[in-house]
Amino acid sequence: MLEQRQMPYVLAVPVNQRVIATIDNGAASKVAELRADALATTLQAQAWKISPGADSRGPRVYHWGVAIRLLESDDSYWLLVKRNLTDPDDLAYYLRYDPKCARFAS
Repeated sequence: MLEQRQMPYVLAVPVNQRVIATIDNGAASKVAELRADALATTLQAQAWKISPGADSRGPRVYHWGVAIRLLESDDSYWLLVKRNLTDPDDLAYYLRYDPKCARFAS
């Protein structure tokens, strides 16, 4: 429904969410269907950006994995990964859709 209306969204997904993504291994790219956590392991070190924020409990700072393009020929879909700075094994996964954004803007 949101996609039909061309409305951007971000949706939290479970660790075992399967997604189809274009994997770039340097020399070539390939399309693969992987779990979100397996796809997150393909993020390079430079893909992580620190993002500060605050909520009702005070300041929150996370690393955000910027980002993995989903689907072979569409730049509208992305997998985002949020990592806790104090516990790097604490990850959260999000699907992002934005039809007006050809590239992910951090």
